[in-house]
Amino acid sequence: MNSLLLSTCALGMGLGLRHAFDSDHVAAITTLVTGGCSPRQAAAVGASWGLGHAMAVVVFGAALLLAGVQVPASMAALFDLLVVGLMIALGVKALRKAPAHAHAPRRWTLRAIGVGLIHGVSGTAAVALLALTRAPSQAHGFGFLLIFSIAATLSMTTISFLLALPLAAASRRSGKLARSAQVLAGLFSLAVAALVLVETLRGDGLTASTPRRRRVSWLIVGVLPR
Repeated sequence: MNSLLLSTCALGMGLGLRHAFDSDHVAAITTLVTGGCSPRQAAAVGASWGLGHAMAVVVFGAALLLAGVQVPASMAALFDLLVVGLMIALGVKALRKAPAHAHAPRRWTLRAIGVGLIHGVSGTAAVALLALTRAPSQAHGFGFLLIFSIAATLSMTTISFLLALPLAAASRRSGKLARSAQVLAGLFSLAVAALVLVETLRGDGLTASTPRRRRVSWLIVGVLPR
């Protein structure tokens, strides 16, 4: 029992740490931290994204585990399209808006919570929940969701802080460099939106069982026996 609990925690930690590196997550957070925030403010933005993401994963995940149901394919596709719309909005905003100043941190964090919420109901959340229905108990499933969310938050906080280090240095040197970084972030977000849209239309979206995601599901099922 102890070894099973330990393996559940380890798996949740590992997948959560990796989850923050998904292209749509990195692209979204990049558009937020290129708005002129310091590394410390960027870390707060990343943590806020993690908070929103955790709220969606834990609440939505717990509801699915208690009900013993999976996310319908049609609903999963809608979640993917919602992410596409989010990435387009963030990309366009980054392309149109000049870097912000000191009065903006509260808006950054609130926006990051909303972005995290949307990401939390899509992508890996649905994939993990699909596999977690085969966990040995609901307690193990809840524990996995919680540890997964904490690890994703820590990972995104670190990513945001590291992204902001060169961006803050560039901003101090030249406003043009800061603006260029913001434009690149906007283009990156739009490119990821296009990629997710194509995958969704093909049926291989963020919540679909693509080969990569099937490997993750098999890993979870293998480590968490029924």
